[in-house]
Amino acid sequence: MKYRSFLLCTFLFCSLWSLAQTQVVKGKIVSEDGRPLDGATISLKGTKVATVANSDGAFVINVPASGKTLVISSVGFVSVEQAITGSDLDIILKKDD
Repeated sequence: MKYRSFLLCTFLFCSLWSLAQTQVVKGKIVSEDGRPLDGATISLKGTKVATVANSDGAFVINVPASGKTLVISSVGFVSVEQAITGSDLDIILKKDD
């Protein structure tokens, strides 16, 4: 019985520890005129971690605790590097002239 309790506690500790290693960042990508940018790419700078904005411009990305900067890009718009300052980000992209 003690062995099972030990295994259960170890499993719970490891689960909590792994959750602390990442954070969920969500937000919305829009153009200067407020239109949602469907298909905008949101990636963690220097990694292969990435996601794509949905038709409402909304996105969710799991970022390692070491992650500091997101790179947001969309065809026809200037790419932006955005510091991760919280778990909710709203980003405006300017048209590429």
